Amino acid sequence: MSVSFQSSAEEDVGVAVAVREATVGDYDQVLSIARVYDGRDYLPSKYKHLVTSANCKGYVGVVDKSIVAFLIACIVDDGTTLVTRAGRVRSDYRGKGVYGQMKQLVRKQIALQGRVEHETFTTSDINYGKNNTKFKKIFTERFSKTVGSYKFQISDVCQLHLDSSPGLQLLDHVAFENLFSSPATCKYLFPHNKIVVDWVPLKLLSTNISYILSSTSLALASLSSDCLWNDVIYSLLTIGSYYMCSSCIAYQLDVFGSDVTYLRHHLMAHVQNIVRLTANENCGTVWLEIYTNGDVDRSLIRSVLCEFCRPQSINTTTIMHVLEKPLKPSNVKTFTTCKDCEGTHKLQTSCNNTML
Repeated sequence: MSVSFQSSAEEDVGVAVAVREATVGDYDQVLSIARVYDGRDYLPSKYKHLVTSANCKGYVGVVDKSIVAFLIACIVDDGTTLVTRAGRVRSDYRGKGVYGQMKQLVRKQIALQGRVEHETFTTSDINYGKNNTKFKKIFTERFSKTVGSYKFQISDVCQLHLDSSPGLQLLDHVAFENLFSSPATCKYLFPHNKIVVDWVPLKLLSTNISYILSSTSLALASLSSDCLWNDVIYSLLTIGSYYMCSSCIAYQLDVFGSDVTYLRHHLMAHVQNIVRLTANENCGTVWLEIYTNGDVDRSLIRSVLCEFCRPQSINTTTIMHVLEKPLKPSNVKTFTTCKDCEGTHKLQTSCNNTML
């Protein structure tokens, strides 16, 4: 059964929009909606995975039979949290309430499932600044992270050799279970009781480890022996994830903890990973984004990167904001299309015709 739901002109201000689940076949139309992230859009490389994933669904907003908006809704945290991603709306429909209607309908539909308790998402300080008043009325800001962006060429990376005993540990699923089972380590690395990887906020649950350790990620940890850590098993954790885009390889490096003893080794290992990933790709440009808390000196990061590549700093300081709100069930008009009569019917309404 293909489920769609729609707003009406009587209920919403602006253009009425019909919403349905996205399919793999919608790829071209969805990607033509808008050019985003200055050519570093992750959706082209992740679209099929996201719309077919067990915990994610894509939704398209349709006006006059044309796809004009899109978003991804992911259910994480043991099914209790909604995370929205990849939102976009066609330029000629911006400011007309289309995306707002679409997002509200998706929220209501998901809330009807009964298990989802919260909605959370991350946004840049540019978007947060533009929509600050609206966000503050609806969401609570849980915390924020500093974002440093660096651009360099693969050809500028020098030959890298890690020290024989760098103190780095490659983390697998079992290691993350041990990490999440250590209250002292979680309190130190994740003071807000959440881990944000690839812009997705997650609770410290074993069921979320599969999202953290994807096929495109590399997780490394270290523990400095310079001081007493009181049951902390890792004093620095870094998780790198990547995607290929039209202009470069985009590599996102999430940093947890403020112990910089082995920071150089972490950064070197991730740059080595970037070189390895691009060995068979026609890609010479790297866009590296590093997400840290306020205790890590960005000038130190840049000086370390300068040891083995020639990074160009793209910005001064930008911020990732993590926002959250309760998600409460409410009524939503839900429709299906009838094969025989080609009409629409509420799901609660019985119909003698066969439903798609």
